[in-house]
Amino acid sequence: MLRIERRLFWLFLHVALAALAIHYFLTPFEVGAGGATPYTQRLFFGFVYLLLIGLGGRVEKRAEVLFLFFIVTAVWFFSINFPENIGSLLYFLAFLGCALFSPALLGHGERLARFSLVLDCLLLFWVLSLVFQVVFYFATSSILDVHGFFHPSSAARIPTIGNLVRFTGVHIEPGTYSNWIFGLVLLRAVVSGRLYDKLALAAMASTALTMSAWGALAIGVYFSSLAIAILRSLDSRLVGRLLVFVGLFAVFMLYLAGKYFDELWDFSQYLLARSELEDASGASKVTAFSGFVALILDVAVLGKPLNFDFCGGCLSPQDAGVFINLAVRGGVVFTVFLFGVIGLALVRVGGGAASLLLGPLAGAKFYYFDPIFWLIFGFSIYFLVMSRVKNEGNSRL
Repeated sequence: MLRIERRLFWLFLHVALAALAIHYFLTPFEVGAGGATPYTQRLFFGFVYLLLIGLGGRVEKRAEVLFLFFIVTAVWFFSINFPENIGSLLYFLAFLGCALFSPALLGHGERLARFSLVLDCLLLFWVLSLVFQVVFYFATSSILDVHGFFHPSSAARIPTIGNLVRFTGVHIEPGTYSNWIFGLVLLRAVVSGRLYDKLALAAMASTALTMSAWGALAIGVYFSSLAIAILRSLDSRLVGRLLVFVGLFAVFMLYLAGKYFDELWDFSQYLLARSELEDASGASKVTAFSGFVALILDVAVLGKPLNFDFCGGCLSPQDAGVFINLAVRGGVVFTVFLFGVIGLALVRVGGGAASLLLGPLAGAKFYYFDPIFWLIFGFSIYFLVMSRVKNEGNSRL
């Protein structure tokens, strides 16, 4: 009995430390003057995370596709950038290497199951950080900077809309929470096959508390894909649950509309203003999209250097979405291939309706180097190759 308790303790400690390490690897934050860059710190935690999840493991034989992709990508981006942007290029390849090495180390079996548990814990941690922040605010009328607690050198930017607070949880901005929750839901889906389970549903619903315009769109697409998947399954039990959920949600929204009419009116006006794309973030999106359309033929195959300004000096080119940013720097063909692989993996997990989720992913505000995107791609291509090998093996029997 004591031995079992000891094993459970070490398992819990290992999973908790790995979840904390991958949190710092994935999560954007700021640093004070004189400190190591946030990219350097995130890479450090990336290596710690790899050490923890790959402890005692070995590289899977079928992982050569990941190493081949890394080599091809490295040569591709060096050919576009050399001799410029070597520093930025090395950071990008380091993030890419850490992300692609993950499925190579995990593969399948006990280590993959443990990594799936790590992702569950991380997603739960992110959601609970937001819930705690909301509960603390309504209990004390004070806004708690949860992000600043876990990242002492950084401070969350927590805006308000009238009387409404846009919460951020452990992330630096409301939009960051929404984008990274969505990315983690997709990563967890391609790793474990659970796209519409209770934790994923709760996580996606929690993004409503950030009042992010992008988050509202992502929620709509996610629950639409769920509804389509349920209706196409022709399972009367699941259809009944969907109708019950829609009914309860409608009642809940009517209750909120009656009790918090003024606040919801402020939020609706905020969404209307954001949809007009006249604020700084919206203007960045418009400028970046226009710049991309203007040079789309130039980057159809070969991208532009990493320091190429395609949006006239706009403050946040990443707001245009990871698809456009990757297409500018790596080429449209390269980026379509990446999203095609992810789309096939999502269809494998959640059926044809899951392909709708490529839309919010394309518009997600990830930088071209952000490891959460490359983890999604790495596990997608690895499991697609593995499932093909398995099917070929079964066909020979």
